Amino acid sequence: MEVALAVNRVTTDINANLISIVNTTHECANAGTDLIIYPEAAITGLINNDDTVHDLPLGQPIPGNVTDTLTKIVREQKIYLATGILEREG
Repeated sequence: MEVALAVNRVTTDINANLISIVNTTHECANAGTDLIIYPEAAITGLINNDDTVHDLPLGQPIPGNVTDTLTKIVREQKIYLATGILEREG
């Protein structure tokens, strides 16, 4: 099994972070990687500050756009991917 530890540049733009992860994941998979591991909160960054007005929008619905996008890639590429995600509950 080929494993890659990938570190994306995390910004405050969740969509830009997701695009970065998508691109890196494709690159790793095309190079023969079977498992790609990203850091905790690679999608949003750990920018929470215990202010609910700020923090709640960071949470991602599951299922949702982020998980749907990542699921599609792993199915297409036949790989495994691990990353932490701030989950929106309720």
